[in-house]
Amino acid sequence: MKKITVVPTRVRIAAELRKSILNGEIKAGEELSLTGTAEKLAVSRTPVREAFQVLSEEGLIRLRMNRSAVVMQIDENYIIDHFETRALLEGEAVARAIRAGMDPTSLEQLQRDIQNASPQEREKSFSDYNQSFHLCIWRASNSPRLLSFIESMWNGPSYSRGVADAEHRRLSIEEHQCIIGHIRDRNAEEGREAMRAHILRGLENFIKGYRMGKTVLY
Repeated sequence: MKKITVVPTRVRIAAELRKSILNGEIKAGEELSLTGTAEKLAVSRTPVREAFQVLSEEGLIRLRMNRSAVVMQIDENYIIDHFETRALLEGEAVARAIRAGMDPTSLEQLQRDIQNASPQEREKSFSDYNQSFHLCIWRASNSPRLLSFIESMWNGPSYSRGVADAEHRRLSIEEHQCIIGHIRDRNAEEGREAMRAHILRGLENFIKGYRMGKTVLY
């Protein structure tokens, strides 16, 4: 299989925590310790500290002097704003990548690998596949600033409570295939719209999970 391209550790940690906060798995008022988070994720404290700083700047957590943080209250508007901004940025990234002449070969190989995988393998490798797919496009946009902005908003696969993971994976793979088609055809505007629709479907998932969290006890 093709080597998976990954984002920096601090970005992956921030993405994991961001996703858990946005979909309500980590609730407002909960305390996150630097050491405890590092141990849970099996990483050193340095990238966790960097991830905490990123989330603090977003208003998702409030840092404490004792190397911990408290999760802040968010509302639907925060989630909508997050995903709509991601949709704009990632749509622009794929449009720029197409205009820059991106070769879709690496994306096509990723597609073949995930499509040929068994259901068990697909479940295990989907997160890395998804990350690699998006990162290849961000980098091909030839815009370091745009890459930095998108990395700072990454939240990984848009799973949420009430949404079947297998169905989400199936739809994501289909949407990725559509995006590849636009890259191959050099259609920047269609690629932009396909990526925007892909990200906004993630918004629907998260809003569903957020609303369930308001009414369901866990």
